[in-house]
Amino acid sequence: MSREKLLRDENNLGGRFGEIRKKKNLTQQAFAQSIGIGQGYLSEIEKGLKEPSTTIIIAVVYRWKINEGWLKTGAGPMFLEDIEDIKEGNKKAINLKDLPKEEIKTWLDEFWEKADDKEKAWLEVEMRKKFPEFAEWLTIKRVSENGAAS
Repeated sequence: MSREKLLRDENNLGGRFGEIRKKKNLTQQAFAQSIGIGQGYLSEIEKGLKEPSTTIIIAVVYRWKINEGWLKTGAGPMFLEDIEDIKEGNKKAINLKDLPKEEIKTWLDEFWEKADDKEKAWLEVEMRKKFPEFAEWLTIKRVSENGAAS
């Protein structure tokens, strides 16, 4: 097997990024933008030349409803919708103690700076529903934005 084929193999993390993108019928540019990275960086991840950060993995998992276990190891179903517990509505609570909060806040700050009003509104709704402890961060962002506009 050639080195290039091995690097693009769906049995590695980068290959699984490519598999998700193809299942969603997205270009590298569109997929990269959806998770807040550049197309070139995504290309390097898919080729196995770069390792995605925890922040990028979290972005893929939550943006595209991907099974984190599958993304990291290839084991289990790709999409959360395919897991029987979720089909039955028995979603397990996310253990917030396990989330790298500082990395998430950094990613959120970067996303917020680049986001248009529609994306900001979407982020506010989703964050308030799923991560109420980030409501303070959202409030600070809105207040500072409104204060800067005055």
